[in-house]
Amino acid sequence: MFTDGVSLPGLSEKIMYQTCFKNLRYPNKVPAIVFSFPIKRMIGYKSQDAEAKHMFLKGFRYKKLLEFNSDKPVYSIDKEEKEICGKMKANIAGGPSIIFNRYAKRNETKI
Repeated sequence: MFTDGVSLPGLSEKIMYQTCFKNLRYPNKVPAIVFSFPIKRMIGYKSQDAEAKHMFLKGFRYKKLLEFNSDKPVYSIDKEEKEICGKMKANIAGGPSIIFNRYAKRNETKI
């Protein structure tokens, strides 16, 4: 940069340095507050890791068996919804009109 003080870059640099060093104050050197991690939480994490390492294959299989064979919601489909599903699976022309009007005409989309 220029330091002659006449050109715009030189002037801006001069002003920048004057404002930086004129009111220069050092920050207070107060020690920061130390974060103390809760001991109870740390012990919980370590015990959880230890339990995960010591899980036997048989127990793991049983846990996953219960997880995947739990009762899942079954959705019933009434007559109107059954027709819509059938038309969408058959991929009949009509696009979104199948959903909004519950019917579709070939090569005619009406929303």
